[in-house]
Amino acid sequence: MKIETTAVLFVDSLKGFTYICPDELPVPDAENIVPELLAMLPFGKYKLASAEDHLEDALYHADEEHPQFSPAPSGKDMDIRWNKHCVKGTKGAELLDVLPDRSEYEYFVAKGIKGVK
Repeated sequence: MKIETTAVLFVDSLKGFTYICPDELPVPDAENIVPELLAMLPFGKYKLASAEDHLEDALYHADEEHPQFSPAPSGKDMDIRWNKHCVKGTKGAELLDVLPDRSEYEYFVAKGIKGVK
């Protein structure tokens, strides 16, 4: 493997997927991925990352009337509803502690911004 032509990609390493934000979409022990991600950095010249940056008024957010996994509005490029998570500007949308800041990646993709009212 040639490091000078290799990239390391971190996908959605966000607090909204940990018990740091228990009302979002926590995955057991998700924060324990950080040491493994950091250990990958020496194997690539370029750091790439993605993060969900959902909007506050997204149509795919679950609520009392429309619980998580219930059908989302049709014709809006979505299929099911999700608990509100990783909303832009909230703690859930932050990268896990100790990971490089968003500005330190050679390429960073913010995604999940379609489907607003």
